[in-house]
Amino acid sequence: MTCARSRASARRCLASETRGQATVEWIGLVLAIALVLAGTAVVAQRADTLAFASALARQLLCALASDRCERGDGDLERAYGARLAETIRDHAPGLVYQRAEVGGSERVVAPLSKGEVDVPVDWRRCRQRSCASASATAGTALAASARGVPAAAFVHVVRRGGRTYVQYWFYYPDSRTRTIADGLFRLLGRPTPGYHRDDWEAYEMRIEPDGSVLSRASNHGD
Repeated sequence: MTCARSRASARRCLASETRGQATVEWIGLVLAIALVLAGTAVVAQRADTLAFASALARQLLCALASDRCERGDGDLERAYGARLAETIRDHAPGLVYQRAEVGGSERVVAPLSKGEVDVPVDWRRCRQRSCASASATAGTALAASARGVPAAAFVHVVRRGGRTYVQYWFYYPDSRTRTIADGLFRLLGRPTPGYHRDDWEAYEMRIEPDGSVLSRASNHGD
């Protein structure tokens, strides 16, 4: 589903957008991010699908050098200029953590208020689940994994035809989407159908000349 929205409401539709996997053919600028587990849902949905957000603290911090951001000479500003860097931060997506329970033929999604989550990381520093996982509780700040690996996002920007395309890429060491067949595969000592290594997720948006935004987001299986 594509979500059209204004600049002011840029973060509100992420939880209801398209699910899927993404493949990266290029890597843009690495950005350090702060994940804040909030106690409210990203969007108003049915009660059985509410998800607790992790907002990216104004929400994306400057690349690897947050102490220089306030002076305006961080890596993000050097790569894209101060004006576009501000746009990238303003439209930074919220991340949604939710718990999926599989029973019978149904997959039930429920809010996650406490538990283990995967933090998106820099793949050059961490490619194992053990260095990307963290224990989280709604309402607490989360800027790194339990082992201290900083949360990270990759950003790529293209300007064309008066439009600005911004892509945020998030790397997870693996994806573990649950299915009703998982138990059988575990008994056989085989990887479950929903498992694969090196998972990339994306949030992409197109900013029109009038400031309106079209966006898409993928979903990371836990």
